[in-house]
Amino acid sequence: MLTFIKVVFGIGICFVLFFQITENEFISLFSGDNIKQPLLLISCLLIMPLNWFLEALKWKSVLKPIVRLSLYESFKSIMSGVFIGIFTPARIGEYAGRLINLPENARIPSLGATFYNSIVQNGIHVVLGFGLSYYFIKNSLLETTEKMLLFTIIVSCVFVCFVVITFLPKYWQPVFQKLTRYKFTKWAHHFEYLKLIDTKTASYILIISMMRYFIYFGQYILILKSLGVKIPFIDLSSGVSAIYLIQSGIPLPPLLNILGRSEISVVVWNYFGISAHIALLATFILWFINLIIPAITGYLIFLKFKPA
Repeated sequence: MLTFIKVVFGIGICFVLFFQITENEFISLFSGDNIKQPLLLISCLLIMPLNWFLEALKWKSVLKPIVRLSLYESFKSIMSGVFIGIFTPARIGEYAGRLINLPENARIPSLGATFYNSIVQNGIHVVLGFGLSYYFIKNSLLETTEKMLLFTIIVSCVFVCFVVITFLPKYWQPVFQKLTRYKFTKWAHHFEYLKLIDTKTASYILIISMMRYFIYFGQYILILKSLGVKIPFIDLSSGVSAIYLIQSGIPLPPLLNILGRSEISVVVWNYFGISAHIALLATFILWFINLIIPAITGYLIFLKFKPA
């Protein structure tokens, strides 16, 4: 049965990848002389392993109170999660994919760790997204003083909530304890992990999450530069951050998320005078490097998976 599932997953990723590339005519975008600086594109590709190495370090640290993993074991868990996660909305499958490579007695207790890790990384995307995309938001949306004030209040509230969630999880862990009283929320007791997080661990996870964000950030800029985009850096950084901020709220499966990402990138980059052609090509390259290549790696690891 497990072999059948592995084959189905393999066929599934090939089919959906083929559909995304052909149906959306991404291949045609590579025609002509679009790649102006190939070395920058190669640099973007070489940075990708560093991104997942950092995530493996972070995952290893997050799980430390529950189970001791080697860096390689952590990496396998991450890659399996990337592969399975591409088929599911809101990255639900990614959580399951990470857990299957853990020892059986650590899988359920690790749910809280998975939740916390995801919250911090997504929180970084939102907080830094608001901050770094301010130039774009100010010029495109905040025409009045009232709107500017509202934006400031929202960002301040988001920042405070993020700090509380990241550094004081033991204080909001009781919320999950109360949920265990109800029949349909018994699962909440698995989040007792949150009380194990100290300030040192939270700071470490936060720093790595920020480093990963800036790797994504830098990759996007390298790709745009490789395609000959020559707008000012402040425009590039603001546009990239705005796109990542908006994307963080799209609950589509990553394999289909390319559609949403494409539309968002076209709208945002059009504001800065970048053609839809270049916006689509940059989106596809980034999607392929950061999702498809790791997913293929994850599939190869998944093929070797045997139930504990």
